[in-house]
Amino acid sequence: MQTRITKGDNGYKAITDHDLPNGMTLRVSTRKGNTYLTTTASCHKKDGHFETHRLYQDYHKTIEKLSARCTEKTIRTMHERALQDFDLIVQDALNHYNTPEYLAKHGKETA
Repeated sequence: MQTRITKGDNGYKAITDHDLPNGMTLRVSTRKGNTYLTTTASCHKKDGHFETHRLYQDYHKTIEKLSARCTEKTIRTMHERALQDFDLIVQDALNHYNTPEYLAKHGKETA
C-alpha cells in the first residue's frame, strides 16, 4: 500500500490505492473540496489505463470532513488518520458488494 501526495491547482491531495479480491480497486483520497478538506473511500474498476466508478452502484463513503487550510501537513495527517482504520474500510467495501440488495440488483462482482 503506497500513498501518493501531490500538489495541484486546488492544493495538496493524498491518494492510496489497494486492489481488492473482486477485481475492484479501493481508493482512499484526501483533498480539498468546495468548502472542506475531505477524506473519501471509493471503489473503481480498472480496464487498462482507464478507471470506471459506477455512480449509485460502486462503493463510496465519506470518512472525514474538516474545515482547515489545505497544507501538506494537514492533508498528510488527515489521510494517515483515515488509514489507521484501513482494514475496516476494506471490509466495509467488500460487504457493500455482498449485500443481498446489491447482489439482487447488480449480481456478483468478478475479477
